[in-house]
Amino acid sequence: MAKIEDFKDHPLANFIRDDLRQIIQKVVGDSYLVDASPGKGNWAHVPWVSIFDPAITTSARVGYYPVFLFSSKGSRLYLSLNQARFEVKEEFGTQYKEVLSSRAEVARGLLRNFVIESLYEGFLNLESEDDLPVGYSVGNILSIEYKSGSLPTDEVIVSDIHKILSLYRSYIALRSGNIDSDNEEIPEEISTGEEKKKYRWHRRAERNQKLSKDAKKFHGYVCQVCKFDFEKQYGELGSKYVEAHHITPMAELLKELEPVVLDPKTDFVVVCSNCHRMLHRTKPVLVPSELIKRLSKPWNF
Repeated sequence: MAKIEDFKDHPLANFIRDDLRQIIQKVVGDSYLVDASPGKGNWAHVPWVSIFDPAITTSARVGYYPVFLFSSKGSRLYLSLNQARFEVKEEFGTQYKEVLSSRAEVARGLLRNFVIESLYEGFLNLESEDDLPVGYSVGNILSIEYKSGSLPTDEVIVSDIHKILSLYRSYIALRSGNIDSDNEEIPEEISTGEEKKKYRWHRRAERNQKLSKDAKKFHGYVCQVCKFDFEKQYGELGSKYVEAHHITPMAELLKELEPVVLDPKTDFVVVCSNCHRMLHRTKPVLVPSELIKRLSKPWNF
C-alpha cells in the first residue's frame, strides 16, 4: 500500500499532484481551476483533487467546490460536491461538524429539483477519524462513490464530472437567489437562458487569473484595438495594466453546455477598459477587428 511507503518522489503522489490534476483540468476546461494534494511532506490522510470556480474560491480552505477524495485506506474514491472545513471551523470552533452537516442538508434542499437519484447524500466513509477527512465526510452535499477494485470507464468518470459540475453551477446560481443569474451584469439584448449561460462563461473565462495573466504575457500591455498604453499615459501606475478579452464566438463557447479548452494566445486579445466595454455592448459581442473599423478617430499618442 502506497501510504506505508516513502512519500518523497512516490509515483502515486506525483501522479495525483501532476498527471491527474492536468487530466481533470483538460476535462473541465480553463473556466475552472484544478488543484491537487497527496500531502505535503507526508501522505495526507485523504489525498484530494479539487475543482474551483474562480468566482467562488481558488482554495480548498474556502467556499464550496467539487472534489475527488481518496479514502485513507484506498478502498474508495468519491467525487463530491463539498464544503471547505477550514473557514467553518475557524468561525464555529468545535461546532463545525454540525454546521457543515446542516449546510449540506440545506444545499440538498435547494438542489432537489436538479438531483439525479443515484447521487449519494450521506456522510462519506473516508476511513479516517482525522479532522480533515471528518470535515469532508459531514460536508458532503452530493457525491458519487467508486470502489477501487471496480472503477468505471474513463467515459463514465468524465460524464460524472460534468454531472457534478452542472450541480455546482446550479448551486452557485441558487445561492445568488436566481437560477438564471450569478450576479453577472448581462446586457439587455441577451435575453434567453441559453444566451445568458454562454455570456457568463465568456465573462468567467476573462476573469480566470491564469488565462488572463498568460494572455497579457503573450500579447503585451497595449490595447490591440485603439493602441492605448496605460504605462505611457499614467507612468508607473499604469505599468503592466490592461484587460484580457475572450474572443471565442459565443455560439462556439459551450459544447453541450460544458466549457471548452481555451488558449490564451489565440482565444484572447488585450484591450483598454473603454474598448472592453464597447466590445460587450452589442449582440453578438463585437470582434476586435470590427471595433477597430468603428473607431471614429484614432488616438494620438
